[in-house]
Amino acid sequence: MRVRSALAFLTSGLLCVLPAAAFERDVHLGLTEWLAVKAGYSASEALLIAIGNQRVDSGDMQFVKLSAIYACGQTDVSESRDVQARHFPSGAASGADNRSVTPGSKAAYVLFEQLLKTASGKESQFLAKLGEAMHPVQDSWAHQGIPETVRNDGQCNASLTWAHPASRGGADAHKADHTHLWPVDSALMAKATYEMLLSYRQQGSWKGTAARWEELDTDLRGFILAKTKAEKRAWFVAHGISDTAFLSGITLPAGGDAQDRAWNQDRLPALLSAKSDQHGMDPALLDFFGSFLADWLSTDDLEATIRRFAPGLAGPRQADARTQLLGQLRLWRIHDHGQVQELAHSARPLTSRQLRLIAANGGWRNKTAPEKLAESLVPLLPGGEQASPLLPFFVVKGPTGAGPPRAMAVLKLKSLPYDVIQVHAQWRGGAWNVSAISASIEH
Repeated sequence: MRVRSALAFLTSGLLCVLPAAAFERDVHLGLTEWLAVKAGYSASEALLIAIGNQRVDSGDMQFVKLSAIYACGQTDVSESRDVQARHFPSGAASGADNRSVTPGSKAAYVLFEQLLKTASGKESQFLAKLGEAMHPVQDSWAHQGIPETVRNDGQCNASLTWAHPASRGGADAHKADHTHLWPVDSALMAKATYEMLLSYRQQGSWKGTAARWEELDTDLRGFILAKTKAEKRAWFVAHGISDTAFLSGITLPAGGDAQDRAWNQDRLPALLSAKSDQHGMDPALLDFFGSFLADWLSTDDLEATIRRFAPGLAGPRQADARTQLLGQLRLWRIHDHGQVQELAHSARPLTSRQLRLIAANGGWRNKTAPEKLAESLVPLLPGGEQASPLLPFFVVKGPTGAGPPRAMAVLKLKSLPYDVIQVHAQWRGGAWNVSAISASIEH
């Protein structure tokens, strides 16, 4: 993540976090399900495998691992290693020049090889685990190269962070996630997935007949080259998967009839409240961020939100800063994130033309009612020796020293499963002020 606005000078002392991400639900769930059916598994077995695969992308609490928490708010080596094993499989443990990810490498198959031994004789009981073990192999094709590390002022342990390699579009882009940009690699990934499904079948007693790979290769072309949700949806429906709600969260533009429906197969506990009880954090700061989030995500009058939560930006000299912040607030409310994801992750200030386009996009009026805020957030659970309640957002304080105090609230919206939003704040005029909104790409 890079802070991307004219307000960057306000938050320049605060950490910048780079994330982990790879293929999305169209691959980990939809494609996996279709390939499993073709490999001879029943429809229910194929879906179980696919859901097990997808849940590795923050679809279960054990997989909700945000670098802002484990590498910045805390230093948790085990969390980092788990992210590496499941998303950036390589033999090396740290450093930017010795942990290169190779597609289909031995490191990528570690979990799968372990599963073959564990599941021997009881393969039908481990289908969700089969999907989970397939995830790093699929991600090894998306993440091939040297993962980028955090760029910051020393507040984070850079060696613990993992992000898209520059060769796959870099950390500030969803490019590594999209099959149509890497057609050859996507086809090889699909074939490796199919071979794992067949290999697992060979160990047990299964009904059904598997198709030859040559029968599937041509069919896959339409899936791989699809550039919108509508095109992906049409492919799945034409190939026997009619329930395509899982596509609602992917970062391709909608294209045509969006037909977005919430996907409810994640296994996440319910947040009882959007109020944060984070240990060791100033309650007044937690209340500030909680009040801002409720206001930002629910109101039609975002200019009033700025007046309330960024009073330090009042006055003619701050006009450009206010305009940039308003653009950011609108940008992250746009329902069709795929349509604007390049703007959302750009490191550059929004231009006048871009700001006008954002203002004219009716999608930014997408709202979350305050009483539904807790339901819309992915619960976060920081590690450490002291047990923590589930949190709606996680606050990281900026470095102490020269300049005013700074802080950042980190959150994940269920509607944006592949992005982590950061709300930056600065102490000005005797109060906390929101200064910028930024984001990182993280599963």
